[in-house]
Formats: sequence, structure tokens, C-alpha cells
Amino acid sequence: MKKEVSNATANMITIGGVSAMLFIAGLPVVVNIGILGFTALGCKYLTDKHNK
Repeated sequence: MKKEVSNATANMITIGGVSAMLFIAGLPVVVNIGILGFTALGCKYLTDKHNK
């Protein structure tokens, strides 16, 4: 039996993973903030689309 993950948990895992990858990459802070912002917006868009 599959256990479903909530949208909030999935979004936090996604943002956490992207943050870890950006930390390892060592990019400038401004670039990191931009990428994280687009990631968060993408998560919000997909969550809203799924909830409709």
C-alpha cells in the first residue's frame, strides 16, 4: 500500500534538495536566491494546479 506525501512535505523536500545542491555548487548568493525563488514559485504553481 502506497503512503501519500502531502504537498507541503514534497515542496519542503524539493526546496531543501535544491538548496543543498546550490550550496555544493558554490554559486554567488544572488544567483542562489534567484534559483530558489523560481523553485518556490514553481512548487506553488504546481501545488495550485494540482489542487484545482
